[in-house]
Amino acid sequence: MTTIKVFTFALIISSICILSCKKDSSANRPEFKLEQADYLSQEEYDIYSLVINEIYTDTIVIQQNTNTDIEVSKDSYFYSFLSDSNPNIDSSLFDNYILQNDTSYCFSNNFKCPDLQIRLISTSELQYIFEGQDINNDWDKFYIDYPNSNGIINFTRIGFNKNHTQAIFEIGRQYGSLGGEGQIVYL
Repeated sequence: MTTIKVFTFALIISSICILSCKKDSSANRPEFKLEQADYLSQEEYDIYSLVINEIYTDTIVIQQNTNTDIEVSKDSYFYSFLSDSNPNIDSSLFDNYILQNDTSYCFSNNFKCPDLQIRLISTSELQYIFEGQDINNDWDKFYIDYPNSNGIINFTRIGFNKNHTQAIFEIGRQYGSLGGEGQIVYL
């Protein structure tokens, strides 16, 4: 009987030691700070928030830096399509859009999405997560850190016409090694 008690006690102690020695992957993970936010008007954050609330659920991970790889330029298919499909579109909208996206800007978390958890992710954290040789493993790391997220959302700056009655911007989402989508939003 004592042998069984000693064996049980040794098994419990061994299990505790093994479990307590388990490597915590988050313990070695550096802390990432967001970059200093640039000024964007509350009107812009309201428009981004409107689209986020309309499209997404759960946790939203937004790339802190705006995307400057714009698809809507005056010599693009998208410009022609939008102009042909919307005869009242103001051409100054495109000029402002291109001007707004000549450089990258950093968001602050001024999004108004009360039912969603918004998380900004810095360029340095993205580089840390996606530094590996295996993109699928990198996405696994991302989803460990950001469970229930929709992937990574990025925006261009919003271009407005002169009297702010029209707006245009692009939204992108990456959610896997071969998973992504993009939209041009014209309001």
